[in-house]
Amino acid sequence: MYFVPKKDLQKSDVVYLVTVYNFDARVAALMGKLSVNVTNKLVSTIDLGLAYPLERKGEDILTALIARYTKGNLDDKNAIADSTGKFIRERLSIIGGELGDVENEVEGFKQQNKLSDMSQQTLLLVQNTASITTELGKVETQVAVLDNLQKFLEDERNNKRIFPSSLVSQDAVFSNLMSQYNALLIEREKALMGATEQSVFVRNIDNQIDGLLKSILGNIKSTKENAIINRDKLRSQLRQADAQTVGVPKIEKNYLKLARNKEIKQELYIFLMQKAEETAIAKTSNIAIAKTIDPPKAILKPISPMKNAVYLSTLLFALIFPTILIFIKELLVTIIMTKDDVIELTKVPIVGEISHNLSNDNLIVANQSRSAISEQFRALRTNLSFYLKSKEEKVILVTSSMSGEGKSFTAINLANILAIADKKVLLMEMDLRKPGLSVKLGVNSDMGFSNYMIADNIGIDDIIKPLSINKNMFFIASGPLPPNPAEILIGEKTGPLMEELKKRFDYIIMDTPPIGIITDSQLLAKYVDITLYLVRQNFTRKAQLAIPEELYQSEKMKNIALVINDISGKYNNYGYGYGYGYGYGYGDGSEKKTGFFKKITRKFKSS
Repeated sequence: MYFVPKKDLQKSDVVYLVTVYNFDARVAALMGKLSVNVTNKLVSTIDLGLAYPLERKGEDILTALIARYTKGNLDDKNAIADSTGKFIRERLSIIGGELGDVENEVEGFKQQNKLSDMSQQTLLLVQNTASITTELGKVETQVAVLDNLQKFLEDERNNKRIFPSSLVSQDAVFSNLMSQYNALLIEREKALMGATEQSVFVRNIDNQIDGLLKSILGNIKSTKENAIINRDKLRSQLRQADAQTVGVPKIEKNYLKLARNKEIKQELYIFLMQKAEETAIAKTSNIAIAKTIDPPKAILKPISPMKNAVYLSTLLFALIFPTILIFIKELLVTIIMTKDDVIELTKVPIVGEISHNLSNDNLIVANQSRSAISEQFRALRTNLSFYLKSKEEKVILVTSSMSGEGKSFTAINLANILAIADKKVLLMEMDLRKPGLSVKLGVNSDMGFSNYMIADNIGIDDIIKPLSINKNMFFIASGPLPPNPAEILIGEKTGPLMEELKKRFDYIIMDTPPIGIITDSQLLAKYVDITLYLVRQNFTRKAQLAIPEELYQSEKMKNIALVINDISGKYNNYGYGYGYGYGYGYGDGSEKKTGFFKKITRKFKSS
């Protein structure tokens, strides 16, 4: 066997793939596919079945299995006949030699003593002792056979050989012991095919064989003793018959003894020859106890896979698996994934949606006025008009649950979109702890709100700075970081400052700290006309929506509304421009409830 490298193969070459399996593994696999059933316990029939993908091969495997079982059963029967035949052949060889010696001795005696015809007295003696001699020959044969069988069993080399039972006249006890003994020997040979002689199973069989062997030897000895008693009795009768013929010459008497010995040996030889023929005939007539009633045949309809069961399981899987998947997803996913998540977790109205900004530009309204995000800020401006209904309502507070949700980005672009509408807009950096609005705008924050609140010589005009983005945009920075931001926000000058700023500007947008972390935003609530609460997709945690919900229910923040920020493309149902609508904003409970299956379908599509 050799292997050709793949690089040397030609397109016309036929490649064979050979898979080598472990023998025991293949046997175990076939046993797993084999079924044995008893359909009717009143009859001695069994049903064999084999689940196999190839019809013809399955039939051949089952046919071979039945043939092997039948052959094994027949081999068990032939093993007993073979053992008996072997024992008889061995004894025939010995008895044949002894018989030849006796015949030569008789012939030599006759020639030496020149015996041709026996006298009338000798003939009378032969006639009187014929029946006794015949019976004695049979008993001597029985004793000789039993003696040989006893020596056969007592020889340790023959302890595990099948017993030649047909040589013994079988009574009920001996027949039962013999059947058990031979059956255990056959079972032991089969067990040794898969185990060693030291295994527990084989040692248990050996113990049973030893027990039966002692019982068989006891039975043979008992039968032998009875045969010896019978033999001795016949010998005594023969001696008495001999004593009645006093006038028979001594030579003829000695010849008669030799003739009787020859007859006994001949009787034993004939008996063994007869048993050999009987054993040979019995072996040829042996048949297996198993018979095939109906040969293996593949059924027309496959048992596996069952189409109806497959279709039903597929249907159930298609219905149940997505539901389980969605349920598990709900348990594992703890962040906001879609607007539907927001709707399910809070009753706070949604006033706007902002798509994901693919660029790093914070001034997207100013630099990309026709982009989808710019249109979304225009839609947000339109929705705000339904909250800020009078000219006195102009203060907008922007906050969120935590840092990074897009407050500054929203505040800048919302101010820009309002300024484009020719409104005078003021941006206030009210995050005194971690200001970031001035950095995004590129404005120096050394002078700002904290300076005005602390120093009396600083006026309003000193902290208001125009922005180059739009002529209508102005900015108040946070100023130097104070040690007590909360106290600065609720200082006495905050109220008058806000009143003055409301006179000067059409809109005031406050960029405040996250309300989920600190309470600075709530300190400014009394000056605010609407609170925009930022929720960022794939960022804000679902549990954090409890904050705006609590503020909405307790009315701690005036006109609180949600803005969903950073919506990715596959979740964004906004489109490009003007199909935004006004259906989000009023929280009057008039929204239609979404059905369970629609909700499942919508979540499955979104995931």
